[in-house]
Amino acid sequence: MVALGIRYLNGWVAASQVDNFDQVEWPPHPGRVFMALAAAHFQEGDSEEEREALKWLESLDAPEVFAADCRERPTVKSYVPVNDKPVVDVKKGEKGMPLQSAPGITRTRQPRTFARAWLEDENVFLHWPKATLPPREIAESLAKICDRVTRIGHSSSFVQVRVVKNPEWENQSAKLQKWIPNNAQAERHFRVLREGTLDYLRKQYNDEAVKEYGKLKIEAEDDSDKKRQKRAKVKLRKKYKNQPPGMRPNLSSWRGYALEREKSADSVPGTVFDEKRLIILRLHRESGDYRALGVVSTLRVTSALQKALIKTAADLNINLPEEISGHKADKSPSELPHLAILPLAYAGSEHADGRLMGLALALPRQESHADIADIRHPLLECLDKMRKESPEKSSPQLKLGALGVWNLDGITEDRPPRNLQASTWTAMPKGATEWGTVTPIVLDRHPKAKDLAEYRDEVAKTIQTACERVLDSKTPEKEMPKIVHVALLPVSPHLGTPPSHSFPRMERKSGGQCRHTHALIVFDKPIVGPLLVGAGRYRGYGLCRPIRER
Repeated sequence: MVALGIRYLNGWVAASQVDNFDQVEWPPHPGRVFMALAAAHFQEGDSEEEREALKWLESLDAPEVFAADCRERPTVKSYVPVNDKPVVDVKKGEKGMPLQSAPGITRTRQPRTFARAWLEDENVFLHWPKATLPPREIAESLAKICDRVTRIGHSSSFVQVRVVKNPEWENQSAKLQKWIPNNAQAERHFRVLREGTLDYLRKQYNDEAVKEYGKLKIEAEDDSDKKRQKRAKVKLRKKYKNQPPGMRPNLSSWRGYALEREKSADSVPGTVFDEKRLIILRLHRESGDYRALGVVSTLRVTSALQKALIKTAADLNINLPEEISGHKADKSPSELPHLAILPLAYAGSEHADGRLMGLALALPRQESHADIADIRHPLLECLDKMRKESPEKSSPQLKLGALGVWNLDGITEDRPPRNLQASTWTAMPKGATEWGTVTPIVLDRHPKAKDLAEYRDEVAKTIQTACERVLDSKTPEKEMPKIVHVALLPVSPHLGTPPSHSFPRMERKSGGQCRHTHALIVFDKPIVGPLLVGAGRYRGYGLCRPIRER
């Protein structure tokens, strides 16, 4: 067991998220902690013993994080004086040195914000449970580095860091929560360290250039030797453009984390789709005339992704399993649940506009981890091939003709938007009883009734049967949820979603068009999604989202 203990001496933290300076980064990311250790190491001269200790630390897997909750303070804009400027009157020929002036004379103020939060518990622990104890020399060097760390985050966020030899978090306050690396059920994304991080930070620290820049600044302000002063000014302008050479580090390695919750004796029923292994991708425009795609383009987008996956598999000579392709070996349609593509729309809030923010790939449930790996591996391999077709591409791409070219980026933010979080669409872990459609449900049979009331009853029963078809059949009969109400609606229960008539209709094999409708579905007990209902469920239609009480 290897662990680091961090104590926030002020009882609060000052550290901003890398993508949002107005929000606090909490818990501290393992990558931020490692950068603090590296800074303490570089300030003492980059000794070989300490370097080996940090290289050993960066070779470990992502750690568990034990941290309590926090209460964010309102962000207040502060005006901070910039650096001094030299006082020189060129017209009169009077020379001066930089003046430590009061703000407003030679220094201006620039607005800045400092994100802070009060901590419910001042202790944080990073725990590597699978790591073996390091050699004595490495352990001693790591302890020396920890002793020199004074802050993590802003310069006012004072900390004390130490190597922990016993699981102290077990005796700490019950307020500590355990965050575990879990990409499949990720609730947050933390920056993590990997091999090569220390070398990257050394390059960004750029110690030699910083020292040279400081020396040149002194020579440029010293007029006792005119030639040397001129050479220094020229070099500062040409080589450094009169700007300090230090480069701000930006770690690019992210890992999904999820809170470890106590296992409930009563498991919540689910559907045929595995809520724990959603693959979420963000849609980002590469080229084209449209700034965003609406959720009404669901069929176009999901069909293009499905065809791209199948084409890529054929190019790689990969035999896609039936659970992904939706076809048997003889090319006939599969009778088993298979891969479904969910359109993640901006819906359910006051300012929602119904645009597609991303896509999620939902795989059917499997009995064993081996079966899960057999299905996920070819799917991920195809996505990786779509990414590497050309060297300039960093993510899989979808070519949608007149709709443009769109990238499918992975989620790397600390706190992704709500509509790009798995729990928003699955209601994990407690489930929900009320579900409303975001895309209309496609009826798998044509209603025969002519009377309006009978017609609505027939459609409601069709939807009820479709719901029962997608519930997990392995749920015990006594625990199987029942549909108590189905309400047919012309509009979605979620704000921002277009009415059902705005969505293109799916075509039947006979050439006709299928009917579809928005609906509200109520169960007698909570279920966990993703809930996709109807004939178009594998192509993004019939996607339901839980309705949460405000």
